Amino acid sequence: MRIRIDYSTTYAYDRAARFILQTLRLTPRSSEAQQIRRWNIETDVDARLKRSEVAFGNIVHQLY
Repeated sequence: MRIRIDYSTTYAYDRAARFILQTLRLTPRSSEAQQIRRWNIETDVDARLKRSEVAFGNIVHQLY
């Protein structure tokens, strides 16, 4: 079985934000029960995306 998930988050501010730090906990892990064939995170702003692994092996991304 294959599943496709599209997820979108939109922010709107009265004034342009000067600095935002966002932690994204969206990335699934591969395991014996599921294989992740393709995964990506896209943004429409000029930002950096840093991937790291935290407790229990969960994958998080910092967007800054």
